[in-house]
Amino acid sequence: MTQCGAPQCTTNIHKRDFAAAHGKTLPEPDVLLSAILTALDDHKADEVVTIDLNGKSDIADYMVVASGQSSRQVAALSDAVCRSLKDFGLIGLKPE
Repeated sequence: MTQCGAPQCTTNIHKRDFAAAHGKTLPEPDVLLSAILTALDDHKADEVVTIDLNGKSDIADYMVVASGQSSRQVAALSDAVCRSLKDFGLIGLKPE
């Protein structure tokens, strides 16, 4: 399984306020979620589950979990999602 989400920020400050304070703008969560789901679908991910964390977490709006047929496919899924998010300017993501 793999997961990849938005960059983390401090727990006391909302993530959009944190980004604004550092001169950055984050894309809307639904836009990022759509890009993640498209990347996973394009690479034939299995058992994709989206967990809505809105209002439950200060560091993420969604968590996406997916599985693949082999460790090689899972690594490819992770790479595809992170590449997709780099198109939005999100860098330094660490897949787990």
